[in-house]
Amino acid sequence: MAKYKRRKKRISRKKLLQKSLYSKKKSRADKIRSGSTKFFHRTLSCILLIIFIAIFYFVFYSTYFDIKNVVLIDNKKITAERVEQIYESIAEDRRWIIFSGRNIIVFNSPRLEYDLLEEIPMIEKVATEKKYPNILKIKIKEVEPAAIWMTGNKTYYINIEGLVGYEIFNASEKKDDLPLIKDSSGREIEPREKVTSEDIMSFIETIADNLNERTGLGYDDFVLPSGAAEEVHLKTDQGYSVYFSLHRDALSQLNDLAMVIDSEVKGKKVDYIDLRIENWVYYK
Repeated sequence: MAKYKRRKKRISRKKLLQKSLYSKKKSRADKIRSGSTKFFHRTLSCILLIIFIAIFYFVFYSTYFDIKNVVLIDNKKITAERVEQIYESIAEDRRWIIFSGRNIIVFNSPRLEYDLLEEIPMIEKVATEKKYPNILKIKIKEVEPAAIWMTGNKTYYINIEGLVGYEIFNASEKKDDLPLIKDSSGREIEPREKVTSEDIMSFIETIADNLNERTGLGYDDFVLPSGAAEEVHLKTDQGYSVYFSLHRDALSQLNDLAMVIDSEVKGKKVDYIDLRIENWVYYK
């Protein structure tokens, strides 16, 4: 049986030394490359942080974004001074403790809208708009009076929807061309409270606009037994009252009134004319 001897492969000492030197050089190069990468990342992070801080400071702490102009839109009776007074009370407060209340980015617009509605009853609706970098627009819809509402010894303007606008403190402020509606209940009311319906307001407006043309009469005031009444009483300039039904067409009732005045009432002294029942007219 033949015998084979395993021959060991000998590696020269020179080759081993060369391999060791190559490994050391590669390790040193990797370390240098890794260190360079870390330095680059740290430097880049510092630069980005500095840029972020600079932008943050510029946006929130410089005066560039401070509100410099407050512009009112569609205001008629409400003065700019009154609105700016409310604006200043909000702008003076810091926002979230650390930000200026004047900064347009963090300015508390919802609070301004709420305070304006609360403190100026003449305002029906309000909306704010930020125009960067430093302009605040305030669009105001003032109450458009459709009538004067009297309850007890107080009078208020109300709009066509039956919402209370604001109280009239000075008699000279009253608009003579608006119908006066007296609430017989005499209850206390508040600004923006709905005291009657839009249907009732439209009915009264129709009567007021067409009464003289259709009947030749003028009027002093309208009387509602309550805000949810089913009838309206009109006090004419002739001293007598006319009772209208809210369930019948206003113009057809005016036609009935004109007919009964011409055929029955003219030249007579009466206390009232009752139109509430269709096809019937009562007077006394």
